[in-house]
Amino acid sequence: MAGTNVVNVPAGTQLVPTSVTPLHSTMIAPAVLGGTVLLESAPSQSGPWFTQLSAAGSFRPPTNAWIRVTATTQAATVAITDLGTANVPGIDQLINVNGVLASSSSTAEQILASWRIPPNYLFPGNNNWRMDIRFAASFTNNANAKSLNIRANGIAGTSMFASGALASLLNYVAIGSICSVGGDGQTMKGFGVTLTSFNTSSTAFPTLARDFINQETEFVVTCTKATAGDAFQLDSMFVNMQ
Repeated sequence: MAGTNVVNVPAGTQLVPTSVTPLHSTMIAPAVLGGTVLLESAPSQSGPWFTQLSAAGSFRPPTNAWIRVTATTQAATVAITDLGTANVPGIDQLINVNGVLASSSSTAEQILASWRIPPNYLFPGNNNWRMDIRFAASFTNNANAKSLNIRANGIAGTSMFASGALASLLNYVAIGSICSVGGDGQTMKGFGVTLTSFNTSSTAFPTLARDFINQETEFVVTCTKATAGDAFQLDSMFVNMQ
């Protein structure tokens, strides 16, 4: 099993300074609807501290560093993944988070979960990899519009999985997949473009041209809500690589 250390940070408190390397991807999110969270980094345990994130997202330092996370208004969830332990033969677990990753009070598309893959990580030897993202989500059960996406290359990137309409529902469990295609180290394809991921679809599989070998690539799970005050959260997420 790969090492994902999940920490709950109570409201008004701060995660003690923690050392990370370029092979650590740190994910932060509020654990309560509308909460805010802050991630800072420093070159040493004593600082100076620089803001890296002031909302849900992920951070991967270019060099060895220290991080601290503050749950400013509500409890926060922090997941620190040692990517180095997931890129060896016989290990396929990349990220495992069984803790609430909640949304903010906003109608904009927003990040629920995020992880960053370093350069030269996605099997440059054969360019034959597949990433499965399994998740369980819950939300306010009403007629207001809601949807979930999995995107490659950040929140402004390509949608590789789209849930469809999630109105008048309470829970949603699905699997989205992203894989390399063509063996060129430059192309990804996404699977899962319907409300239920094991289904037929008249929509073409999305593709993304990106140099994932020589560049860092951020993958995100996002939600969009028509009503800011509606709850929308991930209760569990498991990512594995094959």
